[in-house]
Amino acid sequence: MNGTPGATAALVAVGHHYSHSPGWDDFFVALVLVVGATLALLGMHSGVTAWRTAGPPRGRALRGALLGTGLLLVPGLMIAAFGVWLY
Repeated sequence: MNGTPGATAALVAVGHHYSHSPGWDDFFVALVLVVGATLALLGMHSGVTAWRTAGPPRGRALRGALLGTGLLLVPGLMIAAFGVWLY
């Protein structure tokens, strides 16, 4: 960086203004972030658990479990990313 005032601001996607005290909007943004992160962690945990408990020919036996993992992990990451974007 060359020390210009706008150089750091160019790296930030969304500008934040914290001139107000935390209120209900900040609470719900944090709630969205926590719910999304929880769903993503549940998805990862279910996938790892299903992989470890499955027998050696892990083909068709894991198809449903990995689909459920994806159905938890992907929306969880999307909700968490939305919460980060709102914050």
